[in-house]
Amino acid sequence: DILEKMAQLEKAANDNPNDPAKLLEYAEFMGMAHKPDKAIEGYTRYLKINPNNVDVLIALSSLYYQKKELDKALEIINRAIKVDPKNSEAIFYLGFIEREKGDVVKDFPGTPGAELAEKELAK
Repeated sequence: DILEKMAQLEKAANDNPNDPAKLLEYAEFMGMAHKPDKAIEGYTRYLKINPNNVDVLIALSSLYYQKKELDKALEIINRAIKVDPKNSEAIFYLGFIEREKGDVVKDFPGTPGAELAEKELAK
């Protein structure tokens, strides 16, 4: 049962607050279970242990994007890009966030993120 699994993972994460594997498993499951606030909580706790995990930063930014918290999504994706400036997935998501904010066309034409987003949206 999914509710039981959610409870087990939450308990494991709370019982092991310094275990990145438990926190990551909790956050990923909550994201898949459409519990974005719990997923955000889990990823945020994970990042206190491993602050430079680009994949987790991208996942966290994506959750804020889904919640339409675009400034927070932009802040997090920029952290990912600072860690790995050539990460194409982070650059791609940056373009989507910029586009959603309305910044791409007027303010950031030709940026790598904007170009990737424009190509994807044109499909």
